[in-house]
Amino acid sequence: MNINLTLIVQMIVFIVLVWFTMKFVWPMILGPMEERSKKIAAGLAAAEKGQQELAQARDRADAVIREARERATQIIDQAQHRANDLVEQAKGNRDGGRPATRRVGQTADRAGSLACA
Repeated sequence: MNINLTLIVQMIVFIVLVWFTMKFVWPMILGPMEERSKKIAAGLAAAEKGQQELAQARDRADAVIREARERATQIIDQAQHRANDLVEQAKGNRDGGRPATRRVGQTADRAGSLACA
């Protein structure tokens, strides 16, 4: 009979210990854990947003570079076309060779300055 009484008292003490732990200790453990979980979730969301913004910035930069290359190609093509026109004009106007040559040099200078701008 003494073993049964001891067993019952130990069960009651264990139940009280579980109740006390669930009521007072467990919330103090779960509070910081939940707070940490929220911080981690916020950090992951911020990282994802940063990755998306980085991808958008890369797309915009690629578009600007592509546009600049297209514009540079257009300028070079225009300069070459203009230089070819002036050469043809100089070939057709052989009576005063120096003025035509001077114009070709001026056009080449203008084309170079346009390509650099």
